[in-house]
Formats: sequence, C-alpha cells, structure tokens
Amino acid sequence: MSQELSAPEKKMTTRSRIVQAYLDGVANAGAVELTAGRLSSSLGISKSTLFHHFPCMEDLEKKAFHSFCEQFATEWLRMEADSAAELFTKLGPLLVEQVNTTPQMHHIFMHFFTRALHSPVLKASMQDLLRRTQEPLAERLRQFGYDPKRSRDLALLCLVLLDGFGLYALMLGKSEDLTQAWEEWSRIFPPPDFEVKIQH
Repeated sequence: MSQELSAPEKKMTTRSRIVQAYLDGVANAGAVELTAGRLSSSLGISKSTLFHHFPCMEDLEKKAFHSFCEQFATEWLRMEADSAAELFTKLGPLLVEQVNTTPQMHHIFMHFFTRALHSPVLKASMQDLLRRTQEPLAERLRQFGYDPKRSRDLALLCLVLLDGFGLYALMLGKSEDLTQAWEEWSRIFPPPDFEVKIQH
C-alpha cells in the first residue's frame, strides 16, 4: 500500500510538476506560446491551482530558471575528472549538448537576463542564481587543490566564458571550430599553484 503524502509534500510535488511542465513547454513551444491556461491544461489542474503555487508567471519563470541552472550545476558535481583542465574540457561539450537539446531555454534565459538589467527585483534574482551556480563549480576546484578565494574567482571567470560559449553555440550549433577553441582553452587552464607575475 502506497504511503499517503502529507500536505506539504503534496504541495511540493505539485510545484515540481508545474516547474518541469514549464521547462518542457518552453523547450517545445517557447515562452510566448506558453500561457497559464495552456500550462494548467497540460497538467490537468485549474489556473487557480497554478496561481496558488505561483502568483504570477514571472514567479514561475524565475523558479524554472533556478531549477534549470541547478540541474546543469549538478552535472558539474557528478562529472568525473582528475584535474580542472579535464573538467573544463568536458564542460564545453556538455553545454553545447544542453544548448542543442533545449535551445529555447537558452533564448529565454538571454531574454530574462536582459530584462534583469532594468529591474532591481529580477537583477537580485539573477545575482542569487549566479551565486548558486558558481558555488558547485568552486567546490570542484577546491577538490583539485585550489584555495577557497582562487576557486571562487576562477569559477566566476569560467561562468562568464561558459555564458559566451553558450551564446556562440546557439548561433553556430555543434561547430567543430567552437569545440576546438574550447579544448584549447581547457589545456591552458591554470594549475592550483599558478602565480600571476606583473612586470614593471
């Protein structure tokens, strides 16, 4: 006999279903076509139930993007690698695969990022998203022997590079030149004991 879910568990299950349906819907049809009515209908729930969990579509959009980026960050933690260079060699193809599998999500992410430049609320959400994406990557670098500050700094730099790489992947698809460029950068990734020397 299956165990009866508690009210909080049922609420979380419904929220998770809504978020996943949003991600699936954006990937298949784009955000413009994904109305509250169509989303609730695809889940077999009423619009009032949808808005009970997410008072507006913007709240759902933010939650969905957090979920999407956390899924990607989880891959970083699971990925087997013996060095930072090996890890980043694998990250490029993973991102290209993500872009080509769900290109609409990356288009909408860019749109969301642009809107955040003009909205303090959305900007705060994006900053939180960045922190939650940066930390798993910094944790991997610490496992490879990088000190905490250098791990955070390099993780932030790598996120910037990954964002640009993802944008080019959107435009070029599975480009061989793009993949080779990423592999070349990964080969020269600085080791844990590197030092920056400034010549005067």
